[in-house]
Amino acid sequence: MIPYTTFPDLGIDGLYTYGLMLSLGVVIGAFVGQRILHHRGYSNTGFYDYATWLVIAGLAGARLLWAVSHIDRVIADPLLVFRVWEGGLSFVGGVLAAAPGTGWRRV
Repeated sequence: MIPYTTFPDLGIDGLYTYGLMLSLGVVIGAFVGQRILHHRGYSNTGFYDYATWLVIAGLAGARLLWAVSHIDRVIADPLLVFRVWEGGLSFVGGVLAAAPGTGWRRV
């Protein structure tokens, strides 16, 4: 089982396994994507700006799908949509929101 908090014994409060793995995935994915473009001979100018917008779209979609799937809680407290630190991201929503952007523009 993956622990809820990543490093509780080190006194690091607020660092959670899901957030750590999500962050590592974004950083490693952007690095690998940039290297692939460079290896294939494409210009990678603006790649990190483009990747940043894909991450923003993915996070927005992940939160939106979570809000839709927990609509009863959101109706009771509409500001819950903005309190991401209280949990609630949907992996599928992130992929659905960011995927169309991957073919939108050639880098």
